[in-house]
Amino acid sequence: MAEILLLEDGEALRRLLTHALREDGHEVTASEDGKISYDRTVVSKAEIMITDIDMPGVNGIEAILIAQKIRPDVKIIAMSGAGMGDMDDYLNTCAGLGVKSILQKPFEPDTLVMTVRTLLTA
Repeated sequence: MAEILLLEDGEALRRLLTHALREDGHEVTASEDGKISYDRTVVSKAEIMITDIDMPGVNGIEAILIAQKIRPDVKIIAMSGAGMGDMDDYLNTCAGLGVKSILQKPFEPDTLVMTVRTLLTA
């Protein structure tokens, strides 16, 4: 299927999403923060990057910008647990960065799997 880079600082959610994506046949590299986005080897293999926006250290916005420099065609899904006011700001920022989809937490793992499938067929 696809090589996916998953950035999520919450360990339980990261494990849950990694499992769901692997069950759907994808190769997943998961990390607790965006520092891995500086790893050219990892990012250059990723067809899709799924990133939380609000993470300590290297946040999702910075990770998106770095990944796009390494692999301009990477498809990005952003996730956020922000409130509705903040969500509007995130949506606008992410749309300007070329993010293909944004998911508001909490969501079901199947929602992410379906979003990935949609991006792969687009």
